[in-house]
Amino acid sequence: MKRIMKFVAIFLITLGIYVVASCGGKTTNIKGKLDATATYSTITMTCTVEDPDGVINTKSIYVMVKNEKGEKVSTHNFTTLPGKDEDGKSKSETLTATGLTANTKYQLDFYCTVGTSEFVFEKREISTTNEGLNEDNPILINNANDLYGMTNNLNAFYKLNADIDLGSTNRSAIFNSSNPFNGSLDGNNHTISNFLTTNSNQEIALFGYVGQKGVIKNVNVNKVSLGNDSTKLTRSSETRLGSFVSTNLGKLSNNKVTELQVNFNSTTTSSSTEFYLGGFVGLNRGIVENCSVDGTMTVSLATKMRVGGFVGLDDVANAKYSITSSKSNVQLNAKLESKSSQGSDSSKYTVVEYVGGFAGEVSGHIKDCASLGSIDATYEYAYATAIINPLGAAIGGFAGTISDQGWVLASLASNNIKLKSTSAIKMDLGLFAGNVALHANCENFKNNVVVENNKSITLELTVDGVYKRTKSVTVDGETKVVEI
Repeated sequence: MKRIMKFVAIFLITLGIYVVASCGGKTTNIKGKLDATATYSTITMTCTVEDPDGVINTKSIYVMVKNEKGEKVSTHNFTTLPGKDEDGKSKSETLTATGLTANTKYQLDFYCTVGTSEFVFEKREISTTNEGLNEDNPILINNANDLYGMTNNLNAFYKLNADIDLGSTNRSAIFNSSNPFNGSLDGNNHTISNFLTTNSNQEIALFGYVGQKGVIKNVNVNKVSLGNDSTKLTRSSETRLGSFVSTNLGKLSNNKVTELQVNFNSTTTSSSTEFYLGGFVGLNRGIVENCSVDGTMTVSLATKMRVGGFVGLDDVANAKYSITSSKSNVQLNAKLESKSSQGSDSSKYTVVEYVGGFAGEVSGHIKDCASLGSIDATYEYAYATAIINPLGAAIGGFAGTISDQGWVLASLASNNIKLKSTSAIKMDLGLFAGNVALHANCENFKNNVVVENNKSITLELTVDGVYKRTKSVTVDGETKVVEI
């Protein structure tokens, strides 16, 4: 008999228990069911309540989480219970207690209040696990729900356990600046495919914002659509866009993105608004190694922009190397307009547009990287006369601009660049870099290569009202400019 009772007790704990509530030793017709599961730092609670006499008010049902000393950790209010679903069955509601200690026992008190009385459905003990606590015991990700469920444990260790097809369902980035990822994800060389977003948020990417302790490695991503032919992403405020990560403060290694499509339009001319658009990562202030991206980016810009086939802005001056052994093979189509809402006061103009086959702007340290795509740009300078401050645009096969702090070592630009403009003033153009800062150390640009013989810059310009078309071709190490 004892064995039978023990089996029944385990069975009830596993499936969840319907318990008749009690108050002052009297039973009522109220019944409650609690199911609970735990990870290393969360407890997820699903509750159902039957109230045939209608004595419970909505928002009067709770689970209190207590530690081993019996002290309250948190209280969770079920706001839709009691109630019926469309089929007439009792509704269930799920809430999650987060920020708990791994491998620790907690008590759950499941109860409701009616007037001044408290009806206790159940008291149960449950322990958090070691799963996700370290790299040897990660939380396994098997589907899209698991992937987006990473937001419940931003500091955990994860591993992809299967390929995941997101089905081209419109989604937002998994992480953002309010909830940055500071855990570790090992893709285990699995592939996440068909990520689509038409949501014009500040952080636009699959993974979004990675914090200083965040690590993402060994992930393949195929078919990423940031906007599409029918729906452009449109923003008028600060934006960070990348196929993989929008903002990186952590470490990204051995990741690959294929079949990228970007369709983005800015709708502001404010000189104080920053846009960081990269094929792989928008704004990098961390470490990136052995990553790659291929695809197409189509952007329309009229404000302060950094656009690169791999990274919009690399801004890591305190690291030996910020991006290494990485490449972009992105067809970059850019419509540039240098104009501002600042009126006629030229001293207020700070509008600059940096476009590069690999990086829009380099203020970090890049080594052993390659830009293999092409750039097709149109540029219009919208002021009546040329003004001294500032530069309107800079386009380069590898980088739009390289700042005083920027380094680019042993890297390759193999691009065709085509530029069409009816007002080609206030801009710089180069097969490797469009613009290099005045005080940049030339030692920081050693051993960079522009592939010879098969790459060129084609210009279609209107200068002083006269249309000219020229082509700059490198042959046997010598650059020649010819009219075509």
